[in-house]
Amino acid sequence: MLASWLFNWSYRRFVAACETPLKAQASQLRRILRQAAGTDIGRRGDFAGLCGLADPVALIRAYQEQVPIRSYWEMRADLDAVYAGEWQRLCPSRPIFFAMTAGSTGQFKCIPVTKQYRREVGRGSLIFNGALEANYPALRGLKCQFLVGSAEGGVTPAGAPQGFVSGFSYKNLPCFVRDR
Repeated sequence: MLASWLFNWSYRRFVAACETPLKAQASQLRRILRQAAGTDIGRRGDFAGLCGLADPVALIRAYQEQVPIRSYWEMRADLDAVYAGEWQRLCPSRPIFFAMTAGSTGQFKCIPVTKQYRREVGRGSLIFNGALEANYPALRGLKCQFLVGSAEGGVTPAGAPQGFVSGFSYKNLPCFVRDR
């Protein structure tokens, strides 16, 4: 019952935000930029200055110019440094986990997961389940099955746990959602 109420509430908030998507996206981007302004990438990209742009379109365009899309290989030096413990290069807080990707290169890539990221994934999960129940009301109250990889993949040189993000996300779901 509590899970369905939370799913519904989260989904309704998301649908309301979809009424003004540009405003919602700019607000989310500002929040992320404020949090990351003190990181190396935040200083290089002048995240603090970007936060001062009031116009959502100007903010998004300026961000796209300041922080172009880069490949993993272009970011590898920063990602390797974060993995080794220099989290301030990219992250606003110390990573609590490193997600191991099983990409096409045959080597695992380890992506930092912060508390902020974990919170956002949790919100997305609530919204998804809310949308599912809104469109298929007969699902309310039924058991869920989760297919996940292992969250247990060792530790980084800095001592942070690593593993597959699906297992980590599952472990971090509220118990009333996991036990549903």
